Amino acid sequence: MKKIQRALAGAAIAVVMLAIPTVAAAQRSFHATVTWIDDGDTVWISEDGHRLRVRLSGVDCPELAQPFGAEARRATLTALLQRDVTVDVRDVDAYGRLVARIHNGGRDMSEDLLRDGLAWYYSRFVTDPVLASAESEARRAHRGLWSQPNPVPPWVFRAGESDSAAHVMSVVNGQLPPTPLASTSKRKPSPAPRSATTKARVTAKTPAGVRVVPAGKGSDARTLKSSRKGTDRR
Repeated sequence: MKKIQRALAGAAIAVVMLAIPTVAAAQRSFHATVTWIDDGDTVWISEDGHRLRVRLSGVDCPELAQPFGAEARRATLTALLQRDVTVDVRDVDAYGRLVARIHNGGRDMSEDLLRDGLAWYYSRFVTDPVLASAESEARRAHRGLWSQPNPVPPWVFRAGESDSAAHVMSVVNGQLPPTPLASTSKRKPSPAPRSATTKARVTAKTPAGVRVVPAGKGSDARTLKSSRKGTDRR
């Protein structure tokens, strides 16, 4: 039984090793050159002829379609593009990306993004008091995305809840009561019902006008005089 367990464990390790693109990536830390920036928290690196995609660990930047998403990408591009960096691998995610902290000249890109208010601390996956402190500092100073009254977390935006996200965050922050969102759809008002006494039917046309007989009982017939003489051409 123990032999079978050891064999299974060895097979599992082999699968994990195959999932990591290069031997260097399997190490905890290695050097590489940043070649492209997808957005604030996702970059491409070149290591020993291999091109790898890296997701910054511990942070989640606004999406490019969100406020401060472009600013976050610009900050990462300015700091890392075509720079030789140290990649400290923490994991490999479900998309095959390395999850890592990237250091350039002794600076931690994840920490810098948080301190500048260009990312959220991703506490769901990481416990790091340094990153938590960097985000708290940016919140207090109202830097970057924290200058907005109700910034929308990127994971809420990605979940397709962007329409109601600002309202949800207002409720979470205690700024609004937890009431349902009012419908924003505009309905055309229904036409008022026509009373039977106002209905009329045309009984005859004459050169002098149109003879109209009201539908109500006991009403007198009347003639609407035409205001135009001759044939009207448009």
